[in-house]
Amino acid sequence: MKISSINFNKYVAKTPNFKAYHTENEQDYNNNPQGMLCHTSMFFRYPKIDENVVETLKNIFPNQKLKIISQGCSQGEEVYSIAMLLKKSNIEADLVGVDIDDNIIYKARKGAYELDFNEFLAFINPSGNQKYAVLFDEYFVPNRSSVLYPHATGKFYKKKKDKFQNCKFLQGDILNCDKQFPKNSVNAIFCRNILYHLLDFEDENYNEKVCDDVIKKMKMNLVDNGIIIFAPSEIFNFNHAIEKALIANDFRCLDNNTKTIWQKTDYLSK
Repeated sequence: MKISSINFNKYVAKTPNFKAYHTENEQDYNNNPQGMLCHTSMFFRYPKIDENVVETLKNIFPNQKLKIISQGCSQGEEVYSIAMLLKKSNIEADLVGVDIDDNIIYKARKGAYELDFNEFLAFINPSGNQKYAVLFDEYFVPNRSSVLYPHATGKFYKKKKDKFQNCKFLQGDILNCDKQFPKNSVNAIFCRNILYHLLDFEDENYNEKVCDDVIKKMKMNLVDNGIIIFAPSEIFNFNHAIEKALIANDFRCLDNNTKTIWQKTDYLSK
């Protein structure tokens, strides 16, 4: 596995790190520092929120071509899911998935997946119908097998050759996102279940400092009115460290129930 020049010491909190216990890859788990990488993801993981994000982008940036970043994109499921939903809504966009792990970026570019039965059911059943499975079938085809998953037991799927020309994947570190993307160039950043991997259960001041630093850097990437999307409930963890950083950096919440979508607003006061 290639790791480039990433300093993994920043990703190991004093308290045992959550992702060390939730990695899907036993080899990664036993191979530090790579063992601190967690590649838990799936297609249409947050379908209702994603549909809300798509409508929000349509309202904020009508008739514009968008640039969207997925930080900590893992194997690419989130990037491909958002791309499908945007296409369904006739929104033109370029999407970039970024992950710290070069090995997983390689898999994301291939667009080949194993979906076991439970995972497949997870994204077709939340709304009581199969609309996500139907959408998935428009963009992916069954694949006989994959060398990427030598021990897999589920069904294999691979992206269609003529799909997802607007998606690409890059190795990168969210701590350096301000250097990876130009200032004021991104309409939306998906940052789900990423920041808490940097945080410490025992050090509140440290957590607030880290969140403030990362939010500032992502803010630099965003255009005016750009948005950052988080996962449900993570805003409330670590004594609201992420929420405090967002408010301190002039973001406003666009969905008060789940607090998953936050909009850049500092330019309004200038």
